[in-house]
Amino acid sequence: MQWKKKKEGNENPENYYFIKETIKKNGKKERILKTGYLLGAGILFGLAAAAAFTLAAPQFLQINEENAEKTQKVQIPVDSPQEQEETEENAQVQEQEKPEAASSAQTEKNALEQYESAYQEILTIAEKPQKALVTVYGESEDENLLDKTRLTYGLASGIIYMENENEYYILTETKAVENAETLWVTFQDGKTVKGNPRKSDPRTGLAVMTVEKEKIPQDTRAGLYVASLGNSYSLFRGKGVIALGNPSAYSDLVSYGVITSVANEYQSIDARYNLLMTDILGEEQSSGVLLNNQGEIIGLIVQPQEGQNASSSMVKALAVSQLKPLLEILSNGETIMYLGIKGEEVDESSQSRGIPQGIYVDSVERDSPAMKAGVQSGDIICSLNGEPVATMQEYSTYLQKCKEGQKIKVVLKRRGTENYEKMEYTMIVEGI
Repeated sequence: MQWKKKKEGNENPENYYFIKETIKKNGKKERILKTGYLLGAGILFGLAAAAAFTLAAPQFLQINEENAEKTQKVQIPVDSPQEQEETEENAQVQEQEKPEAASSAQTEKNALEQYESAYQEILTIAEKPQKALVTVYGESEDENLLDKTRLTYGLASGIIYMENENEYYILTETKAVENAETLWVTFQDGKTVKGNPRKSDPRTGLAVMTVEKEKIPQDTRAGLYVASLGNSYSLFRGKGVIALGNPSAYSDLVSYGVITSVANEYQSIDARYNLLMTDILGEEQSSGVLLNNQGEIIGLIVQPQEGQNASSSMVKALAVSQLKPLLEILSNGETIMYLGIKGEEVDESSQSRGIPQGIYVDSVERDSPAMKAGVQSGDIICSLNGEPVATMQEYSTYLQKCKEGQKIKVVLKRRGTENYEKMEYTMIVEGI
């Protein structure tokens, strides 16, 4: 209750007036007490909940992870182009709704885009060489008794690697041309024309044939490409390569990988070639070529040799640089000179143990000129007609310069009781 005085010193009650108010009971203290009770109860409840969660969390998380795994296994969808577009749209919406996951999603997206971009670049490199790919098969005059059609032989891939004014030259496999009375070549557009055998090499399984340009439809010729032979000597482990042809039983497959080894060798009669190993998945009947990043042929895909580990579901290829002399012989239809040995270089480690420098003879072919002359397994061939030979490359190069029927004086060393003894033989070169 308040009052005011009109005139100071006036004590007449009538001279005072009152300001009336509604007086309420003061509940401030009571509210403070209630708030305290609530806060205390909340703290106690929180502590109890935290303790309970701490005890139950491991079991709860384990159950949740198991449920999540089950969910992932049953949510794998069957893809289709339309569903892929819808999935991408949903992913974009989810990224907008969950900004905290944007960085991780963006990183994944960038990685996928980078992979797609890299593969598109591979396809671009392979685009022209693919137009050089053909399919070769042979046909005989004999009929299939079941459907009265002509018997076909050795379906194989091939590639156009050279041309002149009148013909295309195709490198393929002997299985496509041997026992065939007629050769057929199918181009990328599905057109098939008759081909002509040139020369085959049963030692390596390689063959060359030709197709006359005038026999090829004009629209087919317009889409053809002549692949280039590259340099395989510059290859090293980790170098990227592209596999074309039929490396994994699919004729339209374009595979990319890296060279995993250049130290292996492919042993052939009277020759030895570097074998390029890759990490590209293949199969026993793989065929085709390896390309470098310029689209040049740097390897010819081969099957595992007898007795070789077919681990090798990985693609292997003969290094093309060492094959060029042979390809020239096959392209010209010339005779391959033959003595009939399989050998390998005596390396420095073996020489340090007292083995003479030269070609170590692993085996001698039956009824070959080498066997007829008296050459044996374990001999070390040192020279041919006075020309020293320390590697199979030198041996093969010299042999292919000879002529069929030519006599060659061979100097070799043979293991005796204590030392290697020098011996001389004369071999007559044969042709295959």
